[in-house]
Amino acid sequence: MLLRAAQYRAASLLNSFVDADTVSRVAKYMFLAELLRDRKIEVILDVGANVGQFAQAMRHIGYKGLIVSFEPQAEEFAQITKAMAGDGKWTGFNAALGETDETREIYRMESTVFSSFNRPSSDATRQFEAGNRVVEARPVPVRRLDSVLTGLSCTRDLARTFLKSDTQGYELQVFRGLGEMLPSIGAILCEISSVPIYERTPHMSDVLRFLRGQGFLPACFFPVNRLANGGAVEFDCILTNAGAAAP
Repeated sequence: MLLRAAQYRAASLLNSFVDADTVSRVAKYMFLAELLRDRKIEVILDVGANVGQFAQAMRHIGYKGLIVSFEPQAEEFAQITKAMAGDGKWTGFNAALGETDETREIYRMESTVFSSFNRPSSDATRQFEAGNRVVEARPVPVRRLDSVLTGLSCTRDLARTFLKSDTQGYELQVFRGLGEMLPSIGAILCEISSVPIYERTPHMSDVLRFLRGQGFLPACFFPVNRLANGGAVEFDCILTNAGAAAP
């Protein structure tokens, strides 16, 4: 009871300075920092890296291990390359990840954080319409993640590997591209959708069902963005490997 009272006081103090969504975002990174320590994570796979925001956040919370970023668009990857300079434990691939080694068209959006293999849909989320608008479609290379990892000797202990996937509705293809390696991954962070912002993308329940079948259980959900009525559009979901205890 004393601990719970202290938590209530801490929540009250935080909310007197910042809004609840900011508190949630801070809590996400606090949880991630603890998870990376407890699971003794040595490799972070940063899938859908954009310009390297997530990798840089991991450095800010104290993670010192290897980061491997994947970003298919040349402009954004050029920015990642600059950010990686001077960080000997951060490397990257200018490629997308998926279920098949191939070349396919990606839709580059007005705001590049929305860029996706899926066409945008604003039926339920018109607030994103300006940023989630197709500027052009361009071909990019797509690789299976298991084939990439086979060539990286640093990822032989998959229980100490953390997979972050933020691919705007393409998560299931990324996971399937891990093949038999997926059930050995230590933990996962993925962005999942409760309200569609793209055409023909899976509902969050479909993604969670798939990952549960691979041995992963949700540990935390953090809202990413909201509708005008307060309902969450997307969540960052952190899942841990139920069959692998912390080392």
